[in-house]
Amino acid sequence: MALPRVRSSSILSSCFSVLQKYPVTTAVAATAGLLAITGVVNRQLARKAQRDNPPKGQFIEVDGVRLHYVERGAWSVGRVGRSFYSTATAA
Repeated sequence: MALPRVRSSSILSSCFSVLQKYPVTTAVAATAGLLAITGVVNRQLARKAQRDNPPKGQFIEVDGVRLHYVERGAWSVGRVGRSFYSTATAA
């Protein structure tokens, strides 16, 4: 007497059956995965763009705030309260 062979389902077929059973959950998970991948790619592209195009000028710290500036010509800079004002002169 031979024993009947019972095939166990593969991991892939069980995954497909879960995907078919819960389509909304599948769509939400796929959307979340796509957004995560897009965010990682966006971050990498932004870092590459910043490496390839360094800022021109210099950085200074004023009242604990880091400011970027490019020096062009002669400037007269004053301060009133918490605001800066400047007047440019022809160089």
